[in-house]
Amino acid sequence: MKTDFAKLVREIMIENGLSQRGVTAAADVNRSTFRRFLEGGNTIDMDKLERILAVMGYELDIVRIGDPSVRPSLSPSEPAVASEPAKRLIRLACMEMSF
Repeated sequence: MKTDFAKLVREIMIENGLSQRGVTAAADVNRSTFRRFLEGGNTIDMDKLERILAVMGYELDIVRIGDPSVRPSLSPSEPAVASEPAKRLIRLACMEMSF
């Protein structure tokens, strides 16, 4: 399932009466980059998306949707240790979004 982050960001902006100028200034993101992202012509770096969402009062969340579709590379007796970036992603919390 692919998430349309541009659509979600546009909806949040509309619901809260936020302007592109205000969001980009507060998030320190180039306005033309943000405009292209909203129009669907560009992808956006994860760190920029996180800053944009943060100034609007949101964060990304990692949600388990089922069992992994790949086999584990560790034997069951070996403990799995997450890397620091993975630990950071796991700690991200999201305010409930109701659209």
